[in-house]
Amino acid sequence: MIIAFKVCEDKRVLLPATVGIDAFVLTHTIEAVDVPDQKLVDEFLPKYKPELYLDPSKPMTFGSFGTPEFYQEFKYAQTKAIEKASEVIDEVFAEFKEKFGREYKKITPYKCEDADVIILTMGSMSGTARAAVNKMREEGKKIGCCKLTVYRPFPGKEIVDLTKNARVIAVLDRDISPGFGGALYGEVAAQFINESKHPLITNYIIGLGGRDVLIEDFEEIYDKSIDAVKKGRVEKPVEWIHLNKEVL
Repeated sequence: MIIAFKVCEDKRVLLPATVGIDAFVLTHTIEAVDVPDQKLVDEFLPKYKPELYLDPSKPMTFGSFGTPEFYQEFKYAQTKAIEKASEVIDEVFAEFKEKFGREYKKITPYKCEDADVIILTMGSMSGTARAAVNKMREEGKKIGCCKLTVYRPFPGKEIVDLTKNARVIAVLDRDISPGFGGALYGEVAAQFINESKHPLITNYIIGLGGRDVLIEDFEEIYDKSIDAVKKGRVEKPVEWIHLNKEVL
């Protein structure tokens, strides 16, 4: 949240942000929190001085309706600002690490250097993913995982660079776009549209409604991914994991 304020208030951005958190267990669990010292926070995030504000001596319009003569240019300006936010996010991450000793990145890869299968995750299941990777690595399986911290602007180049030598990208979505698949899956697949060579890409819908994501689920996903490698194709691009058959 502190980082989001810093990015949004940057004069090169000046856009709102949404900080997401997945439920159900995570939002209803009590745990210890290491709160940064207020003095350090104030140094990192000084009082905001808005560029534009209501001033009777300098009248201007806020939130006005965009007519066809101006609307497209408004959206263009917003788009350029969010593109610029990518650079600002990197700067703020670096500054945050220097100030608080905590490191954040747009994507956080784990044991992906030689991985045949790379699992992409967001949110709290990323910790379980790392535990599953550790277990499977001990069994000699070449698997890695990567957590996405930033969704917009989408870190497409970083993902392509990370996964270009993998054989399968398994995208895990704790969401569903009915009639298509997971939102993250669509974003990832689109990044490779102009690449002459890319890994197989699979999508797994998992953990909806706060259902637990288990190490066994990641093992199942790995097995399915290796099966796709052996066949040389993805027969079922979107699959649902850990369905309760008794409910269906």
